[in-house]
Amino acid sequence: MNPADVRTLVVARPDRIGDVVLSSSCFTAVRARFPRAAIHWLIDEQLWPLFQQHPLLAGRIARGHGPWWSRVRRLRDTFRQLRPDAVALLQPDRAVALAAWLAGIPVRAGFSRLRCAPQFLTHAVPYRKSEGTRHEAEFNFDVLELLGVNRTNTLVPSLSLDPANGAALPAMLGADPTRLRRGVAFHLAAHGDKARVPLEFLAGLAGWLERSHGLSTVLVGLETDPPLDQFARLAQLAPESILDLRGATTIGETAAILQGVALCVGRDSGPTHLAAALGCPTLALFVDIRPLAGPSRWRPLGPRVEVVGAEGAGFAPNEVHAAVERLLPAR
Repeated sequence: MNPADVRTLVVARPDRIGDVVLSSSCFTAVRARFPRAAIHWLIDEQLWPLFQQHPLLAGRIARGHGPWWSRVRRLRDTFRQLRPDAVALLQPDRAVALAAWLAGIPVRAGFSRLRCAPQFLTHAVPYRKSEGTRHEAEFNFDVLELLGVNRTNTLVPSLSLDPANGAALPAMLGADPTRLRRGVAFHLAAHGDKARVPLEFLAGLAGWLERSHGLSTVLVGLETDPPLDQFARLAQLAPESILDLRGATTIGETAAILQGVALCVGRDSGPTHLAAALGCPTLALFVDIRPLAGPSRWRPLGPRVEVVGAEGAGFAPNEVHAAVERLLPAR
């Protein structure tokens, strides 16, 4: 493919927060291959605040929600209006592949995965992510190489936050605007039915950080379970000392919170990946360390990340405490 022939390119990752954050690490390589192309990023529209006025992107395309055929039609119509020369599907998605075919996009590159309609692709590569032999961000280049994009050894997420993301934070923080600077963001949940980090362990860690480091607890995420009183009781902390923002923030506001805290703790979930990408000191706890789901594939990308996996009886407190000490500045 001659880069000069590509005036408009769609890069699609219609997936969850962590997947999208990790995949943004390909932007620089894509731009290097197509220096004159208008690059459009197809993602869940709820994640748009993470890519506001991005210097490497010409625009964003909504993944869309609702009935499957309605989503296909909306994407088809968007593609027909945009008239891209190529689309790169970084994760198999039948709706995107079919819409791209219906819109007549000349080059449609993606993974060949039987249940995800590979017949609608013009260029395909075997889907090997399940093997977990490489990092998730590296697998993107299996598809991008079909378009001539060179692999890179430097995988750095590329975000561009909306400056308005933090506008509501003063009201959330109340009378103490400095609260975040001495706070630790805990994400207690995980996507779908994935195993959670034991609540007792996270609460114990929160209590230890409060008593040994003077760092207060900030709860983030969408899920509001477990109740605050239960977490506080397990942590041996007063409920009023915990800032519970679960279910109360947009993704942009969550990003602003993660930019402000001293540390983020969670399993390999979306907020954990987001925190790492934003440069927040991040402790990623892996409940499942198999290659398919473990850190070799899903380690958060960022300058200050520590990873601890559960083995045998679970997480070793001494190992976790040592990782925290490495992340926090010397007292």
